[in-house]
Amino acid sequence: MATVRKTITLTDKQDEWIKSQVANGDYTNDSEYFRDLI
Repeated sequence: MATVRKTITLTDKQDEWIKSQVANGDYTNDSEYFRDLI
């Protein structure tokens, strides 16, 4: 599957939330988190 790079802007609070989800082991990285949302 081909991929496309996208850039998004988050608040500090949103970034902290995503980092906490990765740190908890729910996701391996930020990209996986966003792919799961979609």
